[in-house]
Amino acid sequence: MVKFSKGVVNSLATCMLILVVAFKSQAQEIPNGDFEEWLTCLCDPPNWVTSNIYPPPLECRQVFMDYLTPYSGNYCVEGKVDTCPELALLRPPLIQSFEIPLESKSKALHGYYKFIPVGSDLFNGNIKLYENNVLIGEGKYISEKFVSSFTEFILNIEYSSSDTPDVAIIRSTIDSSLVSNKLHQGSKWYIDHPAFGPLSDVDDEQIEIPNTFYLYQNYPNPFNSSTKIKYSVPQQSNIVIKVFDVLSNEIEILVSEEKPAGIFEVIWNAANMPSGFYFYRLQAGSFIQTRKMILLK
Repeated sequence: MVKFSKGVVNSLATCMLILVVAFKSQAQEIPNGDFEEWLTCLCDPPNWVTSNIYPPPLECRQVFMDYLTPYSGNYCVEGKVDTCPELALLRPPLIQSFEIPLESKSKALHGYYKFIPVGSDLFNGNIKLYENNVLIGEGKYISEKFVSSFTEFILNIEYSSSDTPDVAIIRSTIDSSLVSNKLHQGSKWYIDHPAFGPLSDVDDEQIEIPNTFYLYQNYPNPFNSSTKIKYSVPQQSNIVIKVFDVLSNEIEILVSEEKPAGIFEVIWNAANMPSGFYFYRLQAGSFIQTRKMILLK
């Protein structure tokens, strides 16, 4: 039997601790998060998928490698709303990560972006976290603000479960603020260096949507007995929020009144309702948005 001195044992323990910490830190890293690696054809960055379509004769590209103005390193990613001639329509840029392995509860997603909107198009960044394929956490950053130089964005993550997620998926695109979902030619963003980090010191999510209505996912979800529903109102409007069952039967009217511009919350108390799937709908004039929630008792 080989015996080690106390000093050697302590050194080995320290090395093992360093290896464990390093492994966990590595698991929380975003593969190719700095977009420094690109395929030889310059099509897509490894570990990411885009909205680009390559097979001839159809070729549509809205996401590109940018080497002129990265935030750090040699490259960043550029995306713009552009026409696909073969399809005769405008397509938004979309970049989405492969599944990112996690071993701990990340607080927030940080990154740097520039945004040059046309009309009132919106920068949309989000992260979703799953445990055994069940969505348990989400963060969003939606803004119409013109950003000419790289600026940090922070997506604070809200969890609907005490479980630890095992994977995360990051997604960025450009949305229209119009009910018609009409995008504008030439809106573009640049994104670089997404990474996990601490919570923002701002209480509310960093969302600037003064020209659009928005219905957030209820929290928690799934829920037991009661849940919060948050919604955004860009201007004074008559707001109606209703809850429906899976057969589209109206269950309850949560809001039916004139609201000023702002972000609001309403609580649905479902203590007397059976477990199951429900839908809640925000209506403001011609704008309608619906989301699904799950009641578990």
